[in-house]
Amino acid sequence: MNIHIIILTYNCLNKIKQCIGSLYKNTSHDFKLFIIENGSKDGTKEYVQSIKKNNLFFLIQEKNIGIIKGRNIGYKFSQEIEKSDLTFFLDADQIVLPKWLDSYLEIMKKFDIVGVEAWQIRYPDFYPIKKITDPTETFSYVGGGGMMIKSDVFEKLGKFDEDYNFMYFEDPSLCLLANQNGYKIGWNYNHVIIHNHEGPLLNKKNKQYFIKNWKKFQKKWNNSNIPEFKME
Repeated sequence: MNIHIIILTYNCLNKIKQCIGSLYKNTSHDFKLFIIENGSKDGTKEYVQSIKKNNLFFLIQEKNIGIIKGRNIGYKFSQEIEKSDLTFFLDADQIVLPKWLDSYLEIMKKFDIVGVEAWQIRYPDFYPIKKITDPTETFSYVGGGGMMIKSDVFEKLGKFDEDYNFMYFEDPSLCLLANQNGYKIGWNYNHVIIHNHEGPLLNKKNKQYFIKNWKKFQKKWNNSNIPEFKME
């Protein structure tokens, strides 16, 4: 089974070192790693270029093209190198723990998409209100960071919707579309990935992207029912 891991980097030198280090230390299966470097100025680009691994491929962007477009470009780039069975989107500030991939592969036997972060959406305003921590609770979607998806499913769904410019709401939109098309969405609640995020999730600049894309998300799914998924 061919497994592709895609990571975006942007001014995250210390975190990407930890992320990549954890991948090579804690992954027992074969994989190919694809890094999309989004124009870092802090030495991240030079670090990525210096890594000597036969299974690592990188693509350098002149400027930050954003998370959504970056992931799609990363996927396209990876498929040009070799077709994959599974694609895994990992954030640069995430650290994988031992047997993380075994855990995902086991859950993927029953699902088409599996994420490490599950969220509930509030109806009727389509607002993400709660990050799920209890496996018995229902959830509405799984986040893009730490998402594993069957590559043929990602193709059929048209990849992440780039109408959500730069970041936010592309992952719930993909999950809702997947549900509409009969694909199954699961949550890996086994604590196999640490999200090493620092600072507020929504700083002033990011909040602008969030509000703008929230309105697009509301408009797109206004007449749709929000599904409830459950693992146990």
